[in-house]
Amino acid sequence: MCPNSFTLVGVLLAAAGLGDVVLAECIHGWAIKSQLESNHFVATSLVDAYAKCGHPMNALAFFSGLRDPNVVSWNAMISGLVHNVLFEEAVLAFKRLCCCFGSVPNNAVTMINIAQAYAGCGELEMCKSVHAYAVKMGFDLDVSVTNSILGMYLSFGDIEIGREIFRKIILRNVVTWTMMMGFLLEQAHAGEVINIFVQMRSNGIVPDRIAMVSLVQACALLGDARRGKMVHNQMITRGFSSELPAVNSLITMYSKCKDLSSARVLFDGMRNKSLVSWTAMVSGYIGSGRALEGMHLFGKMRHEDTFVIDSVTLVSLLTGCYETAKFDLCVQLHGYSYKSGLYLYRPVPNTLMAVYGKCGYAILAHKVFDDMISRDVVSWNTLILSYGINGQGEQAVALFNKMEESSEERDSVTYLNTMLACSHSGQVDDGLIIFSRMINEKRVNPCQEHIGCLVDMLARAGRLDEAAEVASLTSNEGANPWKALMGGGHLHSHTELTEVAAEKVLNVDSFDNGHVVLLSNACASAGKYSDAESIRSCYSKQTQKKILGLSSIEVMLSSSR
Repeated sequence: MCPNSFTLVGVLLAAAGLGDVVLAECIHGWAIKSQLESNHFVATSLVDAYAKCGHPMNALAFFSGLRDPNVVSWNAMISGLVHNVLFEEAVLAFKRLCCCFGSVPNNAVTMINIAQAYAGCGELEMCKSVHAYAVKMGFDLDVSVTNSILGMYLSFGDIEIGREIFRKIILRNVVTWTMMMGFLLEQAHAGEVINIFVQMRSNGIVPDRIAMVSLVQACALLGDARRGKMVHNQMITRGFSSELPAVNSLITMYSKCKDLSSARVLFDGMRNKSLVSWTAMVSGYIGSGRALEGMHLFGKMRHEDTFVIDSVTLVSLLTGCYETAKFDLCVQLHGYSYKSGLYLYRPVPNTLMAVYGKCGYAILAHKVFDDMISRDVVSWNTLILSYGINGQGEQAVALFNKMEESSEERDSVTYLNTMLACSHSGQVDDGLIIFSRMINEKRVNPCQEHIGCLVDMLARAGRLDEAAEVASLTSNEGANPWKALMGGGHLHSHTELTEVAAEKVLNVDSFDNGHVVLLSNACASAGKYSDAESIRSCYSKQTQKKILGLSSIEVMLSSSR
């Protein structure tokens, strides 16, 4: 019994699904031997299989040899090129298709493919033309085409265009709604995601797993544990709670809502954990200030499973190193990033610089910076801060000036970090110049962090009158300026100023433990022991319980500092 064309088509579909190009080539050989190569169904399946197996040039070579390919074969070729991110080639193939048929084929699949191709090319005007043609031909009533057109517009990242196109869509299915929810999540509009979900349910659309996961992610962004638990209950009711992506999203949600016990219950109850599961739980511990537990859990992962660490896991671990100032582990992870190639993922060297700076090795942070192939504004800001917290203000200012010579645009964080460096190094004049340039040249509106840093810089240098004047002029900027003035007043034994600043802080914000201790010590230094005692007894009951600190001692090589 010999296989016929339908058999070959079925096997080629399997080869495409498996990505097995060797199997596709074997079937191709059998098709030639059986003289079925010219069969339109077999030929189209061969084009599709080669493209889906990651060999678009093989697909194109075979397609070029076809005599009078029909629109289905053309669609398979265009779809294959889009699948392999060859968008410009896909557009050229579409233009050849139009020349062969004399016009744009009245075919929904063609419209879907070309919408994806033009979106990949980033040509908004051509995308509008495709949209207009789809409406003209009546494809706006085909939900598959409208979903493709929506995806085309969403790929440009313009939220206003996305909202407008979504509103104009007549027919929507669950894919339409989940596409919009996913886009809004990318834009961090979590509240709008929840509103879209409510609208979807009011329209009678039954949510699928993707919609529920998007809703969980929205709750995580909002830090809304109450609503997150309600969504969790819905997932259990709908039978999604045991699916791996759903459980991973729930672990992340509970972790971000600081409910680590619920996250751990879900994590421990998983039979088959993925790398995403481990990373979500490790990141949850680290993000909640329990970095050591996160590190121990990572060690357990390495012992139980053989996962290869990816960039997200590596950044989470480096963040843990930052929280605990684990220099030795950071060096090991630095080496692993080179060996695995993850060093090319920009957040990895950026986090490495932050850890080295925190551990006191600004020179190593600069070496990481020099080794980077491409940098962003976060890279510059991190190195400036690394110099600043290590008291190397001159190097921070020099880097700030060097950044001006580069093509990288400074942001508000750049100015804040440079001012912090000047504050810690006593370079008040440089700090004032940078603050002035930020306002006058870059037109950056100072926030309370900038004002607080300016007050702190002046107060540390003993220029208390100027610091008090700045704090008074910017009283609507929150409590940060007055908190900085409290610290400066205590540093220079100016009890009266410290008390005035403390009163201002209380009018705007509440005390934390640090401010209670600072004000109490200021009174004690001035001999006001009864006031000091009453402050501690009064405010200690109102402030939150202080989190116990952690001391870690490591030998630092002086030559590497």
